[in-house]
Amino acid sequence: MPWWTSEWTRGIGWVLFYALAVWGTSTTLSLLEPRTATQKRKDFASWAMVLIPVTVAFLIGVRLRSWWWVGGPPITTILMSLTYPAFAYLTSPRRGRQEANVGLSWAITLTLLDAVVVLLAAAAGVVCGKTIWS
Repeated sequence: MPWWTSEWTRGIGWVLFYALAVWGTSTTLSLLEPRTATQKRKDFASWAMVLIPVTVAFLIGVRLRSWWWVGGPPITTILMSLTYPAFAYLTSPRRGRQEANVGLSWAITLTLLDAVVVLLAAAAGVVCGKTIWS
């Protein structure tokens, strides 16, 4: 079996696709100008930031139908979401560490919550994929 058809290679490709989809969603929605955006647009952006990664994780789980996929979205979410807050905390001056510490703890809490949600979506996708197409 060639290397490009192995389950491992396809899985890495899907994880990279998931990371690209999450990055593209967050980048596109962050381009909304906060001062001029209406409340309706802000609400849409908030829901899209949650629903698009969950939907992508579910659909890839349906397509891939492999249990190790369940770990891909949470790890990707944690790595992508905590990079900036950790950098901001580490580069903050000593006097500003109290505020940075609060921000970092909120970032960790919300990232873990998001990781659990995408983990459940990926697991549901794998279950649906195995029961429907197996």
